[in-house]
Formats: sequence, C-alpha cells, structure tokens
Amino acid sequence: MSEKNIVSQAFRDKLTGDYHSVGSTYVSDDPKRINELEKLGYLNDGKVSDPKEDVWPKWISGRNFELSNGEKVTGKDEAIEAQKALDQANSTE
Repeated sequence: MSEKNIVSQAFRDKLTGDYHSVGSTYVSDDPKRINELEKLGYLNDGKVSDPKEDVWPKWISGRNFELSNGEKVTGKDEAIEAQKALDQANSTE
C-alpha cells in the first residue's frame, strides 16, 4: 500500500533521482524509506502543517534568504542566526 507524505524540505531522492519540492507529495510503498526521510527532516511525518504559518528565514535563491522583517541575508547559517535574534527581540517586546 502506498503512503503519501508532504515534503517539508526540498531534496533529490538518492534512489530514484527525482526532485521533490517543498509542499509536494512524496509517495512510496517502502515504510523504511519514508521513516528514513522523516528522520532526515525531508518529510513531515504524516502531519499536515498549517500552510498559513510562515517559516523564516525564507530561501530566495542561491545562498540568499529573507528574514521576517524583509531583510536579505547571504548564507543559510547566517540567516538562521539572524532570524533567531529577530525572534528573541520580538518576544521581549
């Protein structure tokens, strides 16, 4: 029986070579493969998240990301750290 999951992080399947974008549906008959992808963070473990919920920082292109305040940052790690700082500053206000 095929199991369907929502892709939470874009990836290229090492077994098939297929590209799966965020929000697309991943279908497989192999529960071990689905479990592996869930543990790696590529699938949302069957839970459908609220599409209205924004996830920051957002990837724009290449190594460029946008923060929740509209600021552009180069580098994924830098963007994550900058967003954490923004979230902390907003939570103390």
